[in-house]
Amino acid sequence: MSSTTSYPNNRTKHIIESKSTEAQQDTEYECAPFFVDLKSLSESQLDHLRSVGLLGGLCVEVDDSIPPQGLSSKAAKLLGVNETQQYDDDDEPRVELLEEIRPSTAKNKVVGVQDPYAIRLVRSAHINYLSNALSEPLSRGFISLDASHPWMIYWCLHSLDLLQHFDPPASGGINDLETLQKSQLLKRIVSTLKHCWTDVPLQFDIDDVKKNTKLSQLHKIQQQQEDISSTDAEGTNEKIEIIGGGFGGGPQQMPHCAPTYAAVLSLCIIASIGCGQEDTMNKSHNPYHEAGKLAMELLNEKRLPMYAFFLTLREHEDGERIAFRMHHDGEIDVRATYCILTPCHLLGLLDKEEEKNHLLSPSIARYIASCQTFEGGFGAEPFNEAHGGYTFCALA
Repeated sequence: MSSTTSYPNNRTKHIIESKSTEAQQDTEYECAPFFVDLKSLSESQLDHLRSVGLLGGLCVEVDDSIPPQGLSSKAAKLLGVNETQQYDDDDEPRVELLEEIRPSTAKNKVVGVQDPYAIRLVRSAHINYLSNALSEPLSRGFISLDASHPWMIYWCLHSLDLLQHFDPPASGGINDLETLQKSQLLKRIVSTLKHCWTDVPLQFDIDDVKKNTKLSQLHKIQQQQEDISSTDAEGTNEKIEIIGGGFGGGPQQMPHCAPTYAAVLSLCIIASIGCGQEDTMNKSHNPYHEAGKLAMELLNEKRLPMYAFFLTLREHEDGERIAFRMHHDGEIDVRATYCILTPCHLLGLLDKEEEKNHLLSPSIARYIASCQTFEGGFGAEPFNEAHGGYTFCALA
C-alpha cells in the first residue's frame, strides 16, 4: 500500500511505529468503509434496516388486518409448522421461537421516535440464532472447535440467560411445548458437560493431604476408609494417589482450565435457573427445576476432584510468586489464574477460615501484580506486552 493512502482519522496512535502497527493500519483502512454514519445512508438502505428491526420505525400506523407473511424455511423448521402457513393474532403457532419484528407499541401504533438512528437490539433474532446453535447439528466447518464444546455452550447459554429466554412463563403454565423444549435443552446441556469430564490420577505428599481439609475429605471419600490422620506415615515422603479431574474441550479429552471454567459457569447458570428461585416459586411450578437439580448434583460431585486438579497446576516462580498452568505441562499465564479462581469462588472452595488453603496464598496476587506493564495494562506473563484479555483476567 502506498504511503499516500488515506487512513481513518480516528486510527489508533502508537508509541513506536513497527511492522505490526503498519499491519494494523492496513487492517483499519480495509475496515473503514464498513463503519459509516447512518445519516449518510440512502432512504432505501434505512428502510432495509427498519425492516429487519435494527432501526425504529417511522410514525406510521400498522394495518392489523394483514397477517404475517409466510415463514422462511429455516423459521418454519424451528417453529415446527408449514412454511406457507399463515397466522393471525388469534391463531399463533404452538412453539413461538421466532417473533415477528413489528413496532412494539400498544395496539401496533408507532409512537414518535426520539432518535430515528438509534440501533435497536433485535432480541427475537438473537434468541433464534442462539437456540439454533444449541439444538441443531453444527456444520462441518465447526470441526475446528471440537475442543471447545463447553465454550460454545457457555457463550450461547449465557447470552440466552441475559436475554431472559429461560424466565418462567408469565402464564404460569409449565407444560406448554416451548417450555418443555427449553427444559429438555437444559438437561441435555448438563448431560453433554458431564461427558466432557475427565478423571486424572494425582500424586500428593501425605503430609499435604493431612493439612488440607478438602484433600483429606476427598481422599476419605474415594478410599472409603478412616481418616488418614490415623496412619503412621507422618513425616515421610510417602505419596498418596487421589483421583482428580476437570472438564475437557469434549468427551474423552484431557482436563483443561479454560473448558473447566466454561463448564462450571454453564452449570451455575442452569442451577440458578432451576433452583435459584425456590424462595419465591414452588418447585412444582418451576419447569426447569429438574435441570437445575442435575446441574447442582454434578457440581457437588466434581468440586473436590476439581480442587485437587487445580492444586497440581501450581508453579512456584522465584519462591515468592505462584502461577498456574492451563493444563498439565501446559502454558503458564494469568489467564489460568483467572480460570481457576473463578470456579473455585463459585463453588465455595476459597474458604478463608481454612488454615492452609493454597488457592488463597498472597503469592498468587504477587504473580498477577508482576504481569503489569508500563502501558498500564497486564500481559500474559511478566515482561509481556499489555493485552485487553489478560488485563481483564488479572483485574477480575
